[in-house]
Amino acid sequence: DLAPVGYLTLDQKGIILEANFAAAEMLDVGRSFLKNTPLSVLVSSGHKEIFFRHLETVLNSGNKSECELQMRKKDGATFHIRMTSSFVNSSPENPAKVFSTLVDITERKKVEADLCEAERRHRNVSNITSDIAYSCSKSVDTSYHIDWITGAVERITGYSEDDLKTLGCWRGLVIPEELAVFDKHVIGISPGEMDNCELRLRHKSGNQVWVASSSKCVMDPESSDSFRLYGGIKDISDQKTAFELLRENQDRFRVAAECA
Repeated sequence: DLAPVGYLTLDQKGIILEANFAAAEMLDVGRSFLKNTPLSVLVSSGHKEIFFRHLETVLNSGNKSECELQMRKKDGATFHIRMTSSFVNSSPENPAKVFSTLVDITERKKVEADLCEAERRHRNVSNITSDIAYSCSKSVDTSYHIDWITGAVERITGYSEDDLKTLGCWRGLVIPEELAVFDKHVIGISPGEMDNCELRLRHKSGNQVWVASSSKCVMDPESSDSFRLYGGIKDISDQKTAFELLRENQDRFRVAAECA
């Protein structure tokens, strides 16, 4: 009765035989009401099938089973529980029963929903932005390693954020002809310096992508022998394509004018 979680004893049809104080308080009803009441009447309509499948699994397998249910209080308010049930063997004197514990997980479900919403917003923003922001860290005798990256990573590079973190640094995406530019204008800058450059990356698909890179190097405030590199990458492939078309048109116009 004094346990901080709800305890119920159910018969094979899901009718409540016993309930402790925590279960009654959680379900917002009196213990006298709970006794001989089908638990399913307190389960939200969209979760009743989950409850009956859960009960059937426990009774048929004899093993412990767990499920998550949305419950409805008498005032109509809903909340979520994690229900863990165990089967109690039957005998002629004692018909089979199910012992269940109920744990309120409403706050956890809210956090999960907020995280899902944040991830959805992040994906939508990443799909429409042309920028990547990142930070790297390194000690004096080591290479830079990405510790944070966000933005249109997958759209621009074809790789996930975790993939790039595993690579350590996005230098591995730079085409060989542009490595000297990357080494000078990105990882080659000293603490207190900022630099910009344009270079090409190799997309996971094999295509080349023109990007504009902006970088700033600072001393790591947490370590006297470590650097931190903050940077941004912007997809400029469309601008480069437009510039090339303009240059080709100018060349054709110049040749045509000379011929005329």
